[in-house]
Amino acid sequence: MHKFLDRVTTEQGSTIESSIVRFFVANRVPFLVMESTLFIAMLRAVRPALVDRNLVRSRQKMDEPGLKAMYIDTRKQVLGWLAAWCVRRNAVLVLDAWENVNQNHIVNLLAVVGDKVIF
Repeated sequence: MHKFLDRVTTEQGSTIESSIVRFFVANRVPFLVMESTLFIAMLRAVRPALVDRNLVRSRQKMDEPGLKAMYIDTRKQVLGWLAAWCVRRNAVLVLDAWENVNQNHIVNLLAVVGDKVIF
């Protein structure tokens, strides 16, 4: 009977999906967990319509809109923080990045704050 009583609108589904993606990324949970029977059972217990109406995305589809939107939002937020910091401190921040021979990413930050250089 809960199938007729529990409905998920498109907006609610989008909000729930976004929350799940943020949880997985923030806690470094692999997307493979999305296909776990225990995870699906937990979602069914919390919101039956998500599972009954196949509104839960697969791990392959989970990264499409959710991660891209999260990346754009996070990038905008971090760049805003860096810009505000540079204005407050009268500073310039320079980033330099490359890969070493083992293909490890290396990022150097050089900050010039007033007349001091911080490396």
